[in-house]
Amino acid sequence: MLLAKSQVEEDLKQLKKTLVDKHPKPFLFISEKTFDDKISEIQKTTNDSQKLGIIVKRLLAKIRDSHTCINYSSEIFGIDSYPLKVKYIKDGYYIVGTSKKHKELLGGKLLSINDIGISNVENTLKPFVSQENVTSLKYYTPSIMVDPVFLNFSKITKNRSMKVNVDVKGRKTEHIVLIEDGDIELMEVPENGELEETLKYKDKYWDMIYPRNNLFFFKYNECSENKDYPIKNVIQNYKKSSMDIFVIDLRRNKGGDSYVVKDLIDYLTNSQSQIFVLTGKDTYSSGIVNLMEFSSIPRTTTVGEIPHGTPTHFGETYKFELKNSKIRVQTSTKLFEFEGYKLGDVFKPNFIIEDNIEDLKKGVDTQMRFVFKKIS
Repeated sequence: MLLAKSQVEEDLKQLKKTLVDKHPKPFLFISEKTFDDKISEIQKTTNDSQKLGIIVKRLLAKIRDSHTCINYSSEIFGIDSYPLKVKYIKDGYYIVGTSKKHKELLGGKLLSINDIGISNVENTLKPFVSQENVTSLKYYTPSIMVDPVFLNFSKITKNRSMKVNVDVKGRKTEHIVLIEDGDIELMEVPENGELEETLKYKDKYWDMIYPRNNLFFFKYNECSENKDYPIKNVIQNYKKSSMDIFVIDLRRNKGGDSYVVKDLIDYLTNSQSQIFVLTGKDTYSSGIVNLMEFSSIPRTTTVGEIPHGTPTHFGETYKFELKNSKIRVQTSTKLFEFEGYKLGDVFKPNFIIEDNIEDLKKGVDTQMRFVFKKIS
């Protein structure tokens, strides 16, 4: 959608005013003068909503707060996507999801896009990523790597296709991937769909017992109460189980209401249970708050990957829409602080056990296998 210069100016004024009014420290990592200079530059060079959205995303990344960002909308950015799901795993970017047409790439290591080495691709896309901590770049870049809007804008691609070079089981292969509807269903690793039980999502949260290991497993995917199975029932079932080891899995928990598990935290604090907390790259926001609370309980061991969320962080978002371009934006309104952690400091588990592509392809739970070995 084309915009008049006055409309762009009005939207940018609204953007800055809202950030100043709502965000605790919008100019902590970028000076207000630099921010204003960037806005002036945008006003001179931008006259359509999509380009404005791209450049505002790049500008907001300089605030270094991943809660303050553009909210993706198909009206602005379209629905097209490359039919690949990419994830950074240990030593590189791997293809962990594809359309059936490209299933032979599943589990392969991405080496280049249009003959541009993957490290250079990462560096080119870096300005669009909020550098909140050391994990941010490799966590957020994969989604931009398959977005034709940002790839074309960054001149990595020029049209509706891209050439990828992939290492599949030691064999380098080249493929042309065409843009498809972003809603297309992708095949994901493991290709046979067989996951170990503890990796299955199932619901907001669920639990199971491993009697042979004297272990109660609680998978907490979302900080949100399940009315059909409230947290008080989880506590009751744990009591009935007579298990001595309690495992809380926060690996896929990206937040919500951190108070949902307050009673569980209180119960475990006053118990004599041996506790393991599993962390993952996805652990974020209220998931991080709960991670800090669970990990402060005596007899607790943390296992897994360094989360992309940080203990001391901005959050509690306010959402708004720019008047003329209809670009959806959100900003943090609060600073959450944890003693011993500055902004940007990450939580490091007691045992850093990273995912690896071979286990992912087999549906093996790397972190839980470590726990089982630890308690045996």
